[in-house]
Amino acid sequence: MGPAAPELGERDMTVVRDDRYSFLFLTQPDKLFFFVFFRLEHEFRWPERRRYTDADAEALAASVASHPICESLVFGEIWQKRIRGSLISLEEGILQHWSHGRIVLAGDSVHKVTPNIALGGNSTMESVVVLCNHLERTVAAHHGGRVSRATLGRVFDQYRRDREKRVHEIMELSSLITRVQAWGGILPKVLACWVLPFQADHKLTDQLGELIRMAPKLDYVEVDQEFGRGRLAWEDEKDSRSLDKVKKMAFVSRLTVYLARCLTALFLAYSLSI
Repeated sequence: MGPAAPELGERDMTVVRDDRYSFLFLTQPDKLFFFVFFRLEHEFRWPERRRYTDADAEALAASVASHPICESLVFGEIWQKRIRGSLISLEEGILQHWSHGRIVLAGDSVHKVTPNIALGGNSTMESVVVLCNHLERTVAAHHGGRVSRATLGRVFDQYRRDREKRVHEIMELSSLITRVQAWGGILPKVLACWVLPFQADHKLTDQLGELIRMAPKLDYVEVDQEFGRGRLAWEDEKDSRSLDKVKKMAFVSRLTVYLARCLTALFLAYSLSI
């Protein structure tokens, strides 16, 4: 986090890609939030963990200090003016157990994604919404009486089952974007340099819109359906004016992910054969 950087705008997002690392800058009129993502040599799996010091952060920042961020700014200038900064390991994954007794978890504690497209906080809120819907129905069915641990266990298990498929999709998309931006291999670099630049500017937002419109909502809260209505309908709205467009965007989004997976599988198979 640092002071404002007028060179990057006041309300803008800037992504800079490079070989094995990438930059992300989010600007506000008086602040700058920045990330530098470095690709590791190999994955770390629990219980193995990496801890980093301030000296480690300084060394990595120095290694990319001369990298241009725009026509008139290099990363070293941003790092030197920082208000705070630290070096941490990015984790991703989905755990098998989400609850124990009367304790239930949501968000990064059970389903964690890389932050490149900022879907971690959104998926956390979605999980809380689904959990609250289950709890509200359970409490209403008990008419104010105490809910047993056995009943809660079933409720929590259903909450986990309801969320698993979606958080897997979100994690896979976040993971793909992280690797594309850091040129994590030949195919991610091809996507970053020769596929994505030729997409229309609105394609990525449309694909994200298709993902976001599938989000759950609180079933027991009245919502004015006309409030905030945009060109893309929510999944539970039977709005014929955007249904055909939604189907087309869903197909394109699924096709893009499918092709990326196929290309990755072919590349891995080729690599293992030589």
